[in-house]
Amino acid sequence: MPMTKESDSSAVGRSLSLQPRNGLLVMRDGAVRSVVSLVLVSVTAMVAAPVASAAEGTPQPTDTQVTASPAPTITPVPAPTTTPVPAPTSTSPLTSAPAPAPTRTVPAPVPGPSTPAPRQTVSAAAAAAAKAASDAALARKAAADAAKAGQLPGVVIPEAHTPAEGPFPSKLWGVDVASWQHPDGALLGWGDLAETRSGASFAFVKISEGLDFTNASGVADRAALKAQKTVYGGYHYAIPARPVNSSALAQARFAFAQTGKLTPGQLPMVLDFELNPNALTPQEMATWALTWLKETSRLTGRQSIFYTYPAFFGSEVAPSPELATYPLWIANYGLELSSPFVPAPWTTWTFWQYSSQGRGLPGQVPGTSMDLNVFGGTVAELQAMAGIVTRPHSPAGSAGPAGADMMGDALLRALTAPSPTR
Repeated sequence: MPMTKESDSSAVGRSLSLQPRNGLLVMRDGAVRSVVSLVLVSVTAMVAAPVASAAEGTPQPTDTQVTASPAPTITPVPAPTTTPVPAPTSTSPLTSAPAPAPTRTVPAPVPGPSTPAPRQTVSAAAAAAAKAASDAALARKAAADAAKAGQLPGVVIPEAHTPAEGPFPSKLWGVDVASWQHPDGALLGWGDLAETRSGASFAFVKISEGLDFTNASGVADRAALKAQKTVYGGYHYAIPARPVNSSALAQARFAFAQTGKLTPGQLPMVLDFELNPNALTPQEMATWALTWLKETSRLTGRQSIFYTYPAFFGSEVAPSPELATYPLWIANYGLELSSPFVPAPWTTWTFWQYSSQGRGLPGQVPGTSMDLNVFGGTVAELQAMAGIVTRPHSPAGSAGPAGADMMGDALLRALTAPSPTR
């Protein structure tokens, strides 16, 4: 165990006290030996005193020295002294404070060719939350699809089919798509879907939802549809909330920001109204819908379209007469239906979504299904709704009126050309 300053001092003192005692014994035998002993004591004290003084930290008095001629035959050898090593925690005038241990700074690795950048990992909790949200969305869609099938609970959704098996083979038909039709980011073959004589005449693409979701695949879908000169429109999935007016206005402007001003070939914006997660009253729901429809109609310059299904609208939305001033897109599934159920205050429908199980379409991603729709009007009415200005047919080679829209002419020729019955 390391000795303290106090134990060091007592040890030195004990070695000194023995020397005078020996001297007294010698003096009893004779003066000469006494003198020699005193010399030895003096020399020993002179050597030990600085050691003891250094150990104590203060000067120590020495014994009285006796000057005598040392005997030539005696060479005193001082007793070896041991200077104890101070304990690491003690301090001494002869020992400087211990230097702090040097710290070593390890530089962070710089990503480079030989050092790959650290991977961004998703926590288990975040992955579980994302999966739960996806599962909830799938369950919500399945429940909505079931509710859109007929008027009575328990109606079975028709099995997979093609548009040729739809209710109005002679009507113009089209599809609507969202992220469901793009598993793992797969692209749709819009050119294949619209190039045949019996191809789709129009399409709707989901553009946004609430205030924080935009459909990433929707941008590519709309660009491809425009390139194929297919009439298309975008829809917003509403998340009604309070305050009613500010919530509706915010979502209307958010949806408009994704599309901007409409150009010829684009159908009006659509409000997809089939969810009431914040338990608004029926009157609040009607007010919310009207606020959204008015704002988007003002922003685009076209009368926006209202999408819903009978069971939801009848229980969650007050039938405000003002809603009937906006075209109705009704979802009511069933191949056996000759027409959909039209809720008041409307008396007719404009678009009818009659199935969510469209399969086997050209350009469709295998393993997916598409919502199928029919338009209740004529080709000219569809063109007018899409802002397409048509011109009378003129003989080949002759020039038409200045400013005539060539997209309208191309669409009209494609849709009115003879085609097999769908």
